[in-house]
Amino acid sequence: MMIPSRTAAALLLALVLATLAAAAPAAAGDAGFRLADAGLYTPESVLHDPVADVYLVANIAGHPLQKDGNGFISRVSPAGAVLALRWIDGAADSVDLNAPKGMAIAGDSLWVADIDVLRAFHRVTGAPLAAVAVPDAVFLNDVALAADGAIVVSDSHAGGLWRLAPDGAVSRFGPEKIGSFPNGLAAAGAALWVAVAKPDRLIKLDAAGKIVATVPMPAGGLDGLVLLEDGTLLVSSWDKSAVYRLGPERRPALLFEELASPADIGFDAKRRRVLVPLFRENGLAALPLP
Repeated sequence: MMIPSRTAAALLLALVLATLAAAAPAAAGDAGFRLADAGLYTPESVLHDPVADVYLVANIAGHPLQKDGNGFISRVSPAGAVLALRWIDGAADSVDLNAPKGMAIAGDSLWVADIDVLRAFHRVTGAPLAAVAVPDAVFLNDVALAADGAIVVSDSHAGGLWRLAPDGAVSRFGPEKIGSFPNGLAAAGAALWVAVAKPDRLIKLDAAGKIVATVPMPAGGLDGLVLLEDGTLLVSSWDKSAVYRLGPERRPALLFEELASPADIGFDAKRRRVLVPLFRENGLAALPLP
C-alpha cells in the first residue's frame, strides 16, 4: 500500500531526528562515574588525552617526596574502566618514576612532575623520552604547557615557578616566591593562572611573569586548576572538599561538594566532565559539568 505523501514526510523527519539523536554525544544524560577499589594508589592528578580519548591518572603510591620508584600512571577509559593500571610503572627496570604529580601533553610527549625532575614519556607508548633535573627544586607539583611551547611547573615547597623552554633551558618564571604553596597551573594564552595557598588566592601572570591579577578564594588547600574555553576557571579545595567555579567576573561559586581530598583536577572537554582524583580515597570521580 502506498503511504500518503504527508505521512511519508512525517516518517522521514522522525527517522532523521532519531538518527541525529543517536549520533550526537549524550552529554545531557551523562552520569559520569566514580571509580573506587580499582588499584589507584594516592592519585594526585588526572589528565584527559583528547587524541587517545583516555584519562591519565598519576599515582604517587607512597610519600610525595620519597624517591622510592613506586609511582605509576594509569590509563582509564571514559566509561570508568581501568585499561592499564601501571601503564607507566616506576617499578619497571626501564622507567624512573617516584612520586608523579601534575601532567601536561605537548605533542606526543607527556610531561610529568616528579619531585625535582620533569620527566617526559611518549603519549602513545608510555616509553621514557627525557628527564630534566630542575635545579634547587624541592616539590615540583603541577605542570602546564605555555603558548610558546614551554613547560611551566610549580614548586610548592620553594614557593615559585620554573620554566623549561623548548630549547631545553631551565629558568625561574615570575617572582621567586609567589606564595607559601603555589600548586595548580592553567595556561591562558600567553598568560598563566596559579592556585596559591597561604594566603588562598588565584594569581594571574603575564607572559613576562608579572602578576597582573589576584583573586581571593573563600577556602584553603587549593590544588588543581582548570581553564575552560569560555574563560571559566575551576579550582579544587581540600579544606572545603569541593570544586569552585569562577566565571568571567571571577566570583567563586561552589560547583561540587563532599569530595574527599580533591587533588589536581582535569577536564574532559568532549563530555564536559570535571575529573577529580580523590587522593585519600584512592579513587577518581568524573562529574558532568552542570
